[in-house]
This record gives sequence, C-alpha cells and structure tokens, in this order.
Amino acid sequence: MTNGVEDCPDVCPSIGAATRESSFPRPLRLLVLAHTNRSAGARSVAVNLLRVLATKPEEVELTAVVPVGCDYEQIAGVLSPHAIWFDQKGSYMKRFLFDRIMLPTYVRSTKPDVIVSLGSIGMRDPGPAQVILVQDPHFVYPSAHYGRMTVLQHLRYFVQRRQVRHCLGRVATVYGQTQTMLKRASHTFRTGASTKLLPKAISSNVSSNLDDVSQPPEFAPFTSCFRLICLTRYYPHKNIERILQLFQRFKYKLKDVVVFITVAPDQHPGARRLLRRIDQCGLSERIINIGPVEQRRIPSLFRHCHALLLPTLMESFSAAYLEAMALNLPVLTSDLDFAREICGEGALYFDPWSPESMMKAIIEIRKNADLRNRLIEAAQIKLADTHNQSWEDIGSSLINDLHNLVCHKPTVRRDI
Repeated sequence: MTNGVEDCPDVCPSIGAATRESSFPRPLRLLVLAHTNRSAGARSVAVNLLRVLATKPEEVELTAVVPVGCDYEQIAGVLSPHAIWFDQKGSYMKRFLFDRIMLPTYVRSTKPDVIVSLGSIGMRDPGPAQVILVQDPHFVYPSAHYGRMTVLQHLRYFVQRRQVRHCLGRVATVYGQTQTMLKRASHTFRTGASTKLLPKAISSNVSSNLDDVSQPPEFAPFTSCFRLICLTRYYPHKNIERILQLFQRFKYKLKDVVVFITVAPDQHPGARRLLRRIDQCGLSERIINIGPVEQRRIPSLFRHCHALLLPTLMESFSAAYLEAMALNLPVLTSDLDFAREICGEGALYFDPWSPESMMKAIIEIRKNADLRNRLIEAAQIKLADTHNQSWEDIGSSLINDLHNLVCHKPTVRRDI
C-alpha cells in the first residue's frame, strides 16, 4: 500500500541527512503519539523532543497526544493548544478503546503528513506514513533480562510484542536509540522497514544546572564514605535487588561503601519489597534511599559521589550514562551490549547477575584513582566522538527525515 500525502509538490526538493537545500512549501503536519511514554526514560525522550518540535512552527505543525500526570505538564505551555491529553488512570481497557476509536478520529481531523509514535507500539491502520521509535527493551531482549516479573506482566509483554510486530507492518521507518537496539529489533521482528538512529542527549533540565556544586543534604552523614549512586526508578530489570545481595554477602569487604538509591514504594510492588528487605537486613545505613529526585538535582548529586552504579539487565538508552560522563563521574555498569555501545571505554563493567563481580569492580574503582581518571578521560572522548548532539540537533534531524519521507511517498509493507 502506498501512502499518499496531501499537498506534497509534484517535484520535491532534495533533502540531505542533516540540511535541507530547499524548504517544504508549508509546515509539516505531525501527529506525535507519546501517551504511552509514561516511564522515566521514555518520558524524558518525549518531553525533550516535543519541546524542540513545538518551538519550530515555521517547519512543523504539531499535534501531540500526551499522558496526564506524567510530568508533561512542564511543557504544556509550548504544546498548547495542540495537545491532546490522555488520562489512562491505570485502565488498559480505556487505553485500548482510546487507541482503536479516538486515535483514528484524531488522524481524520488533523490530517497529518506523518504519524510519529514514540512509544514502540504504533497505529494498526494509520493511513498516513508512520514512523515508530522502538525503545522498550522488553520487546527485543529474552526473558532472562526481565528481572522478577509476575506471570501477568509476562503475559502483558507477550501481547504487546505481538502488537509491535503487527504495527511494524504499517511502518515506513523504525527508529532506535542505539545500533544495539536497532539490530535486536531487526532480529526479533524481521521487519523490512528502513532503520535510523534517534539518539539521546542530556535533558535540558539537567544541562541547565550543570554548574550546581552544592552538597546534597542527604549526603552530609556520609562524607567519609565511598559514595555510589544508583539513579533510577524501580523496575524489575533495573536489578536493584542485586545491590542488596551485594551488601548481604560482602558487607565487611565494602565497609566504607554506601549506595544511594532513588526509589519510591509506590513505583512497583517490588519496590516495597526491596525497601522492606533493606530495613529487615539492617542495611539502611549502607543502601540509603533518598527517594525520587528532580532532574535539576542530578548535577549536585553526581558531583558529590565517587561513581555511578547501574546493574541494569537491559536498556534502550539510559540517560544516566550520559549525565555521569558529562559530569566526570566514573561509571560502573553491566557488561552487556547496550552499555558497551553507549559507554565504550568510559566505564568499568561487571557481570550484573553476580554480586561477587560487582563487589570486585567496586573495590577496584575505590582503590585505584588512576583507573577513575582513565575512565573519566575515556568518557570525555566518547562524548565528543559519539554523543555530541543536543536535543535541538536531534529534533532538527528528525524533521529532515520526515520531510524526506513525505516527499518520497514510501510504500509500506503489509506482510509482516
């Protein structure tokens, strides 16, 4: 099926990968679906990207579908009046009906040139050209990487994976935040759609506070300790339980080490279990929960820690890596493909399934100042060579891609 586009000129201008030689005859009409981007990492991508797209009215006529109560209110001013607010309130049936009934209605009323789905699952029968950012790693990693999940959660991802497979048959371009993610998506779904990178940059809420050197009050009792921070919400695949096992087994070898975590009990049933177990094991002075933190506080937190500790089992692209690298904080993380691609030589790796491996990495980085300096230097090189784009650059590149897509009127496969 060939997706036609209204008002596209008979002869479109030549569009390069980064620079358009001639402008489109009118702003490109975009419908951006971000109502499923509710988790921390996915939300950050959507918020930063929408902030850029919304400030380019001469290039983009934007309509965005965003969730209520997930911090998108911070960009309500720039999105208004072209925002459609979706309040799911925990009901998957409400989401199902919204996707099947309301979204097609919005497509007919807004007449977009391109639908951009930032939440991995796109529309089943979009009509216009559609591109998808596949960023939920559950869709491309085996279940061994999921962490402790219930049968119901496994079933949910099984169903959603089938939805992704179906939607990819209606997609012109599949975006991924890393080559690792694109390769895994291509292997998992065998899609014939073109693939492109849509990388990540440091959030504007973090970059605007990079000069903050104030000491976090939570750190005051621990100034004599070797301080690690695990900056993440609770998800089973974040593997935070392994930190508890680490201190249960090697409490005395790590006697001067503390780890700050940023978990709230209401984030997940597993979060409540984890926090309860930390207290029961008498480790609340070694694993210190400071609760969720605003992005603007990240520079202050990172500047007063000795290393970032992320034992995660799978990622699309954790912004914590970039933030640590930008703030000269050494990275300790899982020896897995996504981390190797993002951090390169700028991290010290360990087996995330082995508390002993994690312990040895912590001891090595604690006692070896030269190693910490080498990691920081390597991270700066990696930032300069690979992670050198801002959200403004990323947004502009996406607009160029979408102009190119519209002008070439792609044929979308239906046989996946």
